[in-house]
Amino acid sequence: MNDRLSFVLKILIASAILSYLVKYGGRLLPLEPNLINALLGISVPPTMMGLALWWREKS
Repeated sequence: MNDRLSFVLKILIASAILSYLVKYGGRLLPLEPNLINALLGISVPPTMMGLALWWREKS
């Protein structure tokens, strides 16, 4: 039970840090709203997750 609680707390802390970086650090990146940036923002996270899961299954 303690292991599950620590895992959930780690995920919550990582999520909060990532949210903070997106909210306040996103202004520092001069990205224009265009089709390429939208496609990259939508397709890169699932691709990275798929590659991570594939790599984990392979090893």
